[in-house]
Amino acid sequence: MTDDELAREFNSSPIPLFQFGFSTIQLFRCTKREYAEQFCQGKLYFGSPADWVEMEKQGNRGQGDILEGVFFSCPEDESSQLVRCMKTDISLECFSHAGLLFFRRRRVLNLRCLCLYGLHDNTFKRVAEPTGKAYYQTTITRRYFASFSDCKSRDEYNAINRQEQPVVVLVHNPGLFFERVRTFLYCLDVNAEEIIISPVEYLDRGVRSFAQVQSPRELLIKDMAFQDQSEVRIIINSNSKKYLQYMKDHNNIIDIGSLEDITTIYDYYFDDMSIERWSGIGLMISRPEKREFNIRDMDFFELEDFLVSILRGTVKLTRVPENSKTWQEKLSLIIDLFKEKFGVIVVVDEDRHIYMYNLSQELLTESRIRYADEYASAEFEERINQICKQVNAQDALRECEKEYENKVLSGVAYYCAGEIKLKMEKYNEAVEAFNKAYERKYKTVDSLNGLAVSLFRLNLYREAIDAYTLIQDEVGYHQSIYDQIGKCYINLGEYEKAIEQFDKSISLNADNAVPYFNKGIAYYLLGNADMAKTCMQKAIELDPQNETYVEKYNSVFQQ
Repeated sequence: MTDDELAREFNSSPIPLFQFGFSTIQLFRCTKREYAEQFCQGKLYFGSPADWVEMEKQGNRGQGDILEGVFFSCPEDESSQLVRCMKTDISLECFSHAGLLFFRRRRVLNLRCLCLYGLHDNTFKRVAEPTGKAYYQTTITRRYFASFSDCKSRDEYNAINRQEQPVVVLVHNPGLFFERVRTFLYCLDVNAEEIIISPVEYLDRGVRSFAQVQSPRELLIKDMAFQDQSEVRIIINSNSKKYLQYMKDHNNIIDIGSLEDITTIYDYYFDDMSIERWSGIGLMISRPEKREFNIRDMDFFELEDFLVSILRGTVKLTRVPENSKTWQEKLSLIIDLFKEKFGVIVVVDEDRHIYMYNLSQELLTESRIRYADEYASAEFEERINQICKQVNAQDALRECEKEYENKVLSGVAYYCAGEIKLKMEKYNEAVEAFNKAYERKYKTVDSLNGLAVSLFRLNLYREAIDAYTLIQDEVGYHQSIYDQIGKCYINLGEYEKAIEQFDKSISLNADNAVPYFNKGIAYYLLGNADMAKTCMQKAIELDPQNETYVEKYNSVFQQ
């Protein structure tokens, strides 16, 4: 019976699956330290759904799941023609569990899979500081870690043989990690379409259901009880002889080469893991315990986390006055260690933004910290501006396009292209260019502003609000940001929200006429003529030479 026939027999609209609106920015894996060290060496063990079914049968439901691979469920006593037909299909396995009858394809049970925790960008909540700058915070609850170990306390943990201790492997670059896995599998004659990398979808398995997905994607569906695990899976659906023989010869372990450049091992967590995401800094991950340590023994990522903690004053030993010699000495020590141990020069500006530069880049000026990549970007931007002035925009765009794949210049190339396309009123193309410039962290505030303006002119006002909010995260409370968001709300017909934004703008500078005039427009459209008149009169009082304000006021109230 085909999936289409099954769907028709089931007589139910299938649930839309795998419509994910997020990206994965970090991966985690809980395992024993012995296996974690092997993982960081690039030796990855691929388990199978059959293994995980057996684990739950043996009482380990955290790591095991008896419902792996199930695509259809119904009441145990159901005797429909569909169920009778499926029971006779030798390619399917039928079993009873918790009062329901479940079906899965036998073949998928033996496919090789690797499971990791996926930290997704949509799990973060915005936290605003008093200045208006913001960071984003999320938590991985202790329930996730508890499902991988019976360890109940730190003392019990410390008593375990070190190699047997449960730990957490952090993968800092999911995209690069997945690419290395793919590249290795390609060498074993596994085709791209035979490698499935996807987050898991969590559904209620306790009801009658049918997942109409192309096999073996049913392995990406699990019960809601497991949603704390936030799984991302790599599934290998290949019959390549070279691949199958390799997995047999190597005990289902692939060796993709060292991952030490993108991985870190942390001890086991007995409390929640707190994660903050800061613009210009990246992720800050809480450590599993407060401990004594020697910073000279830290790897690059640990030292980077520690530097950020020093700057934010969240490390206990650094809670001293910021102007004290002790605080400055610790900061200098860390910066020196980056240069000595990793060949990286660290610069911290007055806003505590961190900039890192390759030691091999030539220092071009003594008075400013400016290296070859920064210099090249500034030089390129100036050259594009000159081409626009002296030749034409099309030639400038062609110069930009030549550098899209250049690691150093791609950010500035996309930014310049966005500026040109914005002036040419090619707003859709400008949006794409500014997005790519922002992704490459080139002039993030300017890139976001270009993006917001382009979206506004495309009448995509909610998307423009999102862009302006990101700018606020970077620069803090700013009058012009409130004014622009207020204009977006006016165009959306949400006049009360617009008024709220203009009030916030006025609270920052009560002598600026702009928010009063815009607030008057919002009140007028809301139907409150008295308040509209008062606000517009205030705008004219503050800026009596503004002809637009006077003309608009006269056209509305002097008829």
